[in-house]
Amino acid sequence: MKNALLITTIGLIVWLGATHVGRVHHKPMVENLNFNTPIKILADLGFWAWKPTNVTWILPHKKPRNTKNEKRELTKEQKDFNSHLSKKRVKVENVLAHVKIFRIVKDRNRNYRFGFRENLMVTACSMYNFRLKHPEIAQNKKIIC
Repeated sequence: MKNALLITTIGLIVWLGATHVGRVHHKPMVENLNFNTPIKILADLGFWAWKPTNVTWILPHKKPRNTKNEKRELTKEQKDFNSHLSKKRVKVENVLAHVKIFRIVKDRNRNYRFGFRENLMVTACSMYNFRLKHPEIAQNKKIIC
């Protein structure tokens, strides 16, 4: 299963895209998504070709291609920028890891009932958001999220 997610800087999941099965590139998963208000998105290079309205992209620098005669590298400033950006984006990767604690989300699922996979991901993301918003309840009641 593959989903696109929008996650805030504090780690709250605010949007969950449709579930796609198999090998799907990032762009087709989100190409119909548009934003009414201006938004900044920290993304990886999989979203390079997607150009929605009202979005300011913060993307890492790509390493230039080498030529036959010359080996090209990123500049020190570009490497520092990529490092700084990856430190911010690690929060997103941590959120995805917390959501995928639920094995039914990450393992192969052979239940082909319509909407079943979407409901699994919605439930896992909702439980993660609940745990993030109410840590005292999740810890005191021994709720495993």
